[in-house]
Amino acid sequence: MGNGPRAFRRHARRRHLRRDGRDDIPSGRGGGMSEPLLVADIGGTNARFALATIAGDAVSVGAMHAFRAEDFETIRDAADAFLEAVAAKPRHACFAVAGPITDAVVEFTNSPWVLDIEKTKRQMKLDRLLAINDFEALATSVKQLAPDDFQEIKAGAGDGAAPILVIGPGTGLGQALIVPSPA
Repeated sequence: MGNGPRAFRRHARRRHLRRDGRDDIPSGRGGGMSEPLLVADIGGTNARFALATIAGDAVSVGAMHAFRAEDFETIRDAADAFLEAVAAKPRHACFAVAGPITDAVVEFTNSPWVLDIEKTKRQMKLDRLLAINDFEALATSVKQLAPDDFQEIKAGAGDGAAPILVIGPGTGLGQALIVPSPA
């Protein structure tokens, strides 16, 4: 199993983000903290897993770990290793995946992994498994960032109603464009 549960020995610093309202993952609205939510960023080289909780509009992410994809036969094996290490059994999960989602299946370009969303949901005994393209997830989250999360490379005034483009290297070259629609 290679880089399995024994390799997990640290907790990442906690981050607090505002929720964008696009998802239908249960929230902690009403003041209480929600149950743990499994979140993942799954690429061709690495799979990063974390537990998140939602309280009102704040998302708290902790207990993160990255696994090398080549060390696990399936995404489920990597997720199970993480969940065993943190002793959690979430009922909901959201995976940001490096590739297109076609008919509820992701075939990764640079990995032998295949994510069949419904099959994985059943195998992991989840009530809900949401998959979203990783760069779509990044582009969607841009409006949730605070001003000090950005590094200015050229002075100018921003337009909050303008399209948002995110592009970046990973195992491949990812990109996403969010074009706001009129209200």
